[in-house]
Amino acid sequence: MSINNKSAWSTTFTVASSVLCTKAGLGTSNFFKTRNTLTQKGYIKWSSSGSNKAARYQIKVLYSSLSTHSVDTSEDSSIDTRIGTSVDTSRALNKHKQKETKPKQNHQGDDELYRNLITTIQQNFGINSTKPLMQDDLKYTLQDFTNQGTTYAEAIEIVTYAVKIAVTYSANTWSYVQGIIKRWINSSLFTMAEIKEYQEKPKQNKNGSGQDEHYNYDPIF
Repeated sequence: MSINNKSAWSTTFTVASSVLCTKAGLGTSNFFKTRNTLTQKGYIKWSSSGSNKAARYQIKVLYSSLSTHSVDTSEDSSIDTRIGTSVDTSRALNKHKQKETKPKQNHQGDDELYRNLITTIQQNFGINSTKPLMQDDLKYTLQDFTNQGTTYAEAIEIVTYAVKIAVTYSANTWSYVQGIIKRWINSSLFTMAEIKEYQEKPKQNKNGSGQDEHYNYDPIF
């Protein structure tokens, strides 16, 4: 609901599943189960927006309009008009901001970058590491970065960097990579420059076990 509020309570809105997982504190599998339950109960509707795009959601209205007695109908009409104009203006500004921050992408080049990333993951984690559910999560992860103005190419580079860190620590699983990326997102790090600066902070900050705290990641599922 907070995300829909930010979109000026539009009838429908888009959001990546990884963002919802983070806000709800759910793992990927539990998130999909919860979303399915809410859909079956009629609380929400959702639809896929296609490859590399966040899903579109609609929240069902759970209240009925309250009848009110107006003393001055002309005044009420004026208020309604002002409110409607304000909402329309807010939506227009949101759309304008989205157009400004949305990176221009070469879709043919993006496909090649994505295939190269999949190959890198398979080479390090095994051929069975890129099953459909994992690839769905990967696409949502890339969307998390591009939604913040990161170019698609840099988002690919960021995920590749996280894979290299996981391999360095012999944690060859996608869940470990997601743990790394989740920490970056929670720290509002959306560029390679910011992430490398974060990773290269003094490594003398050890936790109680003597392990570098920057690499002590917990799998998200």
